Amino acid sequence: MYRDLDKAPGLDEDSPAGKLEDETVEEITGETYGPLKALCEQAAEQALPGRALNIRPGLIVGPHDPTGRFTYWPVRIARGGDVLAPDGPDWHTQVIDARDLAEWTIRMIEAKATGVFNATGPDYPLTFGKVLDECKAVSGSDPKFVWVDEKWLLDADVQPWSELPLWLGGGDMTASVSKAIANGITFRPLADTIRDTLAWEATGPPDRAPRAGMKREREEELLREWNDAIHLGQTKAVIGLGKQEVKMKTSIIDKVVEQLEALPYGLQRQVLQFTRALALSVPRGVPGRQLLRFAGAIPLADLQIMRQAIEQGCEQVDVNESVATHQAGAASVD
Repeated sequence: MYRDLDKAPGLDEDSPAGKLEDETVEEITGETYGPLKALCEQAAEQALPGRALNIRPGLIVGPHDPTGRFTYWPVRIARGGDVLAPDGPDWHTQVIDARDLAEWTIRMIEAKATGVFNATGPDYPLTFGKVLDECKAVSGSDPKFVWVDEKWLLDADVQPWSELPLWLGGGDMTASVSKAIANGITFRPLADTIRDTLAWEATGPPDRAPRAGMKREREEELLREWNDAIHLGQTKAVIGLGKQEVKMKTSIIDKVVEQLEALPYGLQRQVLQFTRALALSVPRGVPGRQLLRFAGAIPLADLQIMRQAIEQGCEQVDVNESVATHQAGAASVD
């Protein structure tokens, strides 16, 4: 709706609306949606000069919402587990329960009110973290919120708003609702909206087609990749190799990270897998110096069997066969 979305928060009814270079365009896209709404308001005012009531709601939420743009979060958090959450808990968002919007709109019409009003809520600064915490409290679940960097999500082609509802991929986008509040708009507690939304969602068919929100498989894949990215980006002064700790100078680690950042993502994952395997590996075998005292004590035939086993892969040696060979060797010594 508004032209300068980057100036939010603080947008009010007098802020400039978006405009189209070609006002005959009717295709609805992310770029044309707001300006087309502004043209609708202009048409209403031209048809009813001084008598039009233009209400600008934000995201309308609650039970019976066919879009799922808000419903995704209560339902996803009720499922529990690791929940991919965008950017961080402190950015602000706005929603309005459809029942609050409808009730206030009817009162405004009955009062023959005119003019332009932002109509979203609540009447206090609402952070995204607060939304998730309310969903957790109402659902009684115990999820783990995994906060994923905004730029990383955009680079991974995660779609703001559609895949992760409420998130716009660029910080806050809130508008002032002080004018509507002064004209009597009220908001029910967010917890009530969440509770009623979950109750309504539970009445739907289990095979309902997915709407807005991220598919489970997509979320799990992104969480794995984010976890890998975190491990690649860590610059620790101590790297664990088995039970030994090798201290490295920060300058060396910085150079390693610099080289990793220059690699394609696929190669970065291969390097990560290698370093994980290296960190978990434990040195095997016996040092050669300790074996020297057995020189000449092992029969040649046994040495040949041992050599064949090594060449074929010690991990594949049959345990029962090894025991039998050991017993036979012991008998020959006796």
